[in-house]
Amino acid sequence: MTDEQRKRLTGYLGECWDADKRLGGDLPNRTFDTDVDMMALFRKMVDNEKISRSAAIGWMLLLSVL
Repeated sequence: MTDEQRKRLTGYLGECWDADKRLGGDLPNRTFDTDVDMMALFRKMVDNEKISRSAAIGWMLLLSVL
């Protein structure tokens, strides 16, 4: 994943990529290769109804098995 893609996903989450403009500026940028980052993205997609609740439940069940 490129930095540009990470930057766009961070913006989709409503967060700031630029550490100088971000609250808690010393926090690292999201990498989207951790469970925490991917769940934040998943929850945002469910909240914005980009995926249905039934699809979300299916994904959560699948991820719980892996």
